[in-house]
Amino acid sequence: MPRPFALAAVLATASLTFAQTTNDARPQPVTLVGQAEKSLQQRPDDAEGAILMLWQALDLLATANPDPVQVATTLSARDLLRRCDPLEPERRRVFASVGKQQVELAAAYRAKKWLDVAADRLGVADRYDADVGLKERAAIEAARPKPKAGTPAPAPANKEPDAPRRSPMLQRANTGRILGEWREVDDCLE
Repeated sequence: MPRPFALAAVLATASLTFAQTTNDARPQPVTLVGQAEKSLQQRPDDAEGAILMLWQALDLLATANPDPVQVATTLSARDLLRRCDPLEPERRRVFASVGKQQVELAAAYRAKKWLDVAADRLGVADRYDADVGLKERAAIEAARPKPKAGTPAPAPANKEPDAPRRSPMLQRANTGRILGEWREVDDCLE
């Protein structure tokens, strides 16, 4: 009897160790920018490795929620790239162009009242240039329907409040042709 418990203990320890190593293995943007700056100070003629670390840090920062530390890290990484990468101004210009194109596409979707798709396009634009979509984001939020004060949100008409949630494949109403007798019992078919 002690063997299953020992095996469970070993598996639990291994999974915790794996979870800790995977969380620690993901580089932090602040650390990457620090390593890149140190690399540039030690080997100023070989900047390629530092440039790659700065790009990786900026990519991680683009998907993170902004806070003061991340904003400062982004500014530091962009300043280091501007000083050590001769192609950085051209790359920024291309990124700004792609961001503007995504914002134009978001405006077209907003005009069609496809607000969720327009917001997705602004998310893509933010990855290229975070400042380019601010006005369009405000326009999309203004175009969203606002619930009237004092009235509760309407419940969906086709949903029964007491009915259990079933997969659409298991619901009798969603079948085109039914052969034989079968019925729904909880989340199973009989």
